[in-house]
Parts: sequence; structure tokens; C-alpha cells
Amino acid sequence: MYCGNIVPANIFKEDKKIIAEISLKLSKELGLRGINGFDFVLKDHYPYLMEINPRIPGSIRVSEEVMNLNLLDLHIKSFNLEGWEYVKETLKESKIENFATKMIFFAPKEIDKRLLNKINDLKYIHDKSEPIKNISKKEPLCTILFKAKTFSDSYFGSLKVADEIKKIIK
Repeated sequence: MYCGNIVPANIFKEDKKIIAEISLKLSKELGLRGINGFDFVLKDHYPYLMEINPRIPGSIRVSEEVMNLNLLDLHIKSFNLEGWEYVKETLKESKIENFATKMIFFAPKEIDKRLLNKINDLKYIHDKSEPIKNISKKEPLCTILFKAKTFSDSYFGSLKVADEIKKIIK
């Protein structure tokens, strides 16, 4: 299993502020528009930039869940002046009141296709595998997307869904 994202990052406001400032400055310097991925590692409250991905990142779906916004639509609108004003206003007005965790569940062994409907029927399952063939060991089986009021409820809620999958495939 791979824990892809937990949104929003559970970090200090000061750390978030400096990361936002660095990201904004780099976006302007590099002429980036729309949604881009900036990967940072925080050590002792000092952000280290690991990479910039000038593309829509894998965290977009989990971010949309928390923000209750269609970020792909905002991404498209950001490329013209009228749309950019709408994007800025929409983001300014948005409120983040939840946490969401996205986990990709990889098959720990070959999974019989007859079990896939049971897995697909579970709540919080996305990117479902079609029950047309067995899933090979180490192949992605599905995505778990769990939203809750707290960081820990979100994370542990997604782990409980993973446990339900493990019971089905045992």
C-alpha cells in the first residue's frame, strides 16, 4: 500500500507561509500557470525544494475533496485573464474544514477477479479495477479516498478501509 497524500498538510502556519511564498516566486520566475506540483521536505522548519512538476499532480483529487472545488476547471480557467480573476476569487473564498487521505492499494498477492465487485462496493473506493481479469501481485487494485474532520480520523479511516480489503482478499 502507498499513502499518496494527506490534505491539507498538517504543518505550522509559518512553514506553510514560507512554502507558499517560495512556490509563488518560483511560479512567477518560471512563468508557470495553472496547477503545478511543488515537492518540499521540511526539516527543522526549513523547506527543501525537491522538485517542481509543471503538470497537474496526483494530489489534485484529494485536494478537490477537501476544498469542495473542481480544481481541473479552475486550472483551465486560469489561462485567460477573466478566468484568472474568477480563480483567485474562488480560491480566496474557499474554506478547508476537513482532511482527506488518498491511499493506493497494491495487490499483496494475485487477486481473483471474482473478489473485485466486493472490493468495488466498499465505501471510499475509487479508481476501481474492472472485474474482467485477475489482478497481479504488486499491481494497483484501487484508490482509497477518505475524508474526515481531523488529520488522524482521515488517516486511520483510510487504514480501516484497507483492512476491509485485506479481509476480502485473505
